[in-house]
Amino acid sequence: MRQFSALMLIASVAAVSPALAADLPAQAPVMVPTYKAPVAVPFNWTGFYVGAHAGYGWSSFSGTDSTDGTTTTTDAKGALGGGQIGFNYQMGAVVLGVEGDFAASGVKVDASSPDPFPGLSLTGTLKNDWFGTAAGRFGWALDHTLFYGKAGAAWTRDKIDISAADGSTATGSFMRSGWMAGAGVEYAFTSNVTAKLEYNYLDFGAINEQPTTTGALMVDSASVKLHTSIVKIGINYLFH
Repeated sequence: MRQFSALMLIASVAAVSPALAADLPAQAPVMVPTYKAPVAVPFNWTGFYVGAHAGYGWSSFSGTDSTDGTTTTTDAKGALGGGQIGFNYQMGAVVLGVEGDFAASGVKVDASSPDPFPGLSLTGTLKNDWFGTAAGRFGWALDHTLFYGKAGAAWTRDKIDISAADGSTATGSFMRSGWMAGAGVEYAFTSNVTAKLEYNYLDFGAINEQPTTTGALMVDSASVKLHTSIVKIGINYLFH
């Protein structure tokens, strides 16, 4: 009798278990998250920027004497340095902007001449003591790298300072305006800091220059042409 009861209990449990299992809720599938690689965001060149630059310049002065028509060409060279401010606006890969810069200049030539008069020896300096430009920029961006050209207006001041052994002098300071064109490449190291390498050609045409003289020194007026080439490196801070 005891054995029969045990068998009946086992049979009852076996019969009830499938029914209980059918009443249990179905187990939800386990969702395994899929990995998505981060999407690279292209660098955005839009914004105002300020910066500084340093470089080297070569100037060619070509003067035609107003009295006898002879022409003399003098080359000057030297270091320069200054700052710039500008604005970029990016549309796709095209970047348009404006930029102004100013640089103090050491582009000069120191010269001496044979004694043109008995007992009179000449020494002198001809230099550009600063350069300024205002230009439009137009470029093509390849993510963090920007290739660009620029064109606009340019200004400089050239100075002449001649002295003789007897104390006679000839001095002059002449403001000039002209045009400029250039090209460069700029690279963004961070979202705000960029660096550039740039070449500029500045043409100031010809103006009439007549130094002021003292003592026995006499200097004829001359029509002086001037053009300058500048290579510079710079760093900018871009405000997005």
